[in-house]
Amino acid sequence: MNPRYALALLRIGVGLYFISQVGGKTPSFLLSGQNLARQLQNGLPRSQDFYQPFLQTVVLPHVDLFARLVFFGEWLVGICLVLGLLTPAAALVGLWLNVNYMLMKGLPSAAGSVDRLFVLADIVFIAAGAGLTLGLDALLLRRLRGSRSPSSSRRA
Repeated sequence: MNPRYALALLRIGVGLYFISQVGGKTPSFLLSGQNLARQLQNGLPRSQDFYQPFLQTVVLPHVDLFARLVFFGEWLVGICLVLGLLTPAAALVGLWLNVNYMLMKGLPSAAGSVDRLFVLADIVFIAAGAGLTLGLDALLLRRLRGSRSPSSSRRA
């Protein structure tokens, strides 16, 4: 198998995983942050020591906002990765989400295993142009290159 297609399949699979995970949060994360607050309070003892004050003083007091940010962030990452649309930006958001999930769960925790794999995958997606094969990024790139060509800027 061509490595580009393997990378595209991995990108699509990670995107589908994000979509499947956020599907379980609909509509609870949009309506209220109660489920997120419960998850955070249960996980707080295992979270990284330096990360606990952030969770306690920033996230928990504004849990409704953070629940919505997680909800929309996961949808955005999932859809963009599946479509290969703005893949580096989507992977960067996915990287941010997964690092935060790892810190919340605690780095040594086995619960963060998927998050660690996704951090690695996100880095690869950013570095390798993962949206250029079986993705809309290739179309965007062609259009951008086409609009900058010398012949398109000439006037008759």
